Amino acid sequence: MPIDCTTPTVVPAIPERTYPYWYLVDLRIDASRLHESEPRQRVTATAVLRKCRYLQDGTPDFSPGGERSLVTIPDFLALAGENQLAATCFANIVSLIVEQGTDQGVL
Repeated sequence: MPIDCTTPTVVPAIPERTYPYWYLVDLRIDASRLHESEPRQRVTATAVLRKCRYLQDGTPDFSPGGERSLVTIPDFLALAGENQLAATCFANIVSLIVEQGTDQGVL
């Protein structure tokens, strides 16, 4: 049974928000497995992205719905054999690892 308030509480409407971007929240590259049918490594890449918008200060504000997208590259080396962007990306990753390892004195 409702009871009338003498001073009701008014909650303003929440403005509509649009989350138009995907934000990379996790990126993993795994080169720990051998290819099943060939004597070479299988390098996989997995990326997790979440929907977001950017606040005025540039920080991401993630969608309250928690929408996520998973992107996988099951065989990075095979893709690099047929895709120039993948080949350049992989070569740059290896070059960066060598550079950083050298700078850190571990290579």
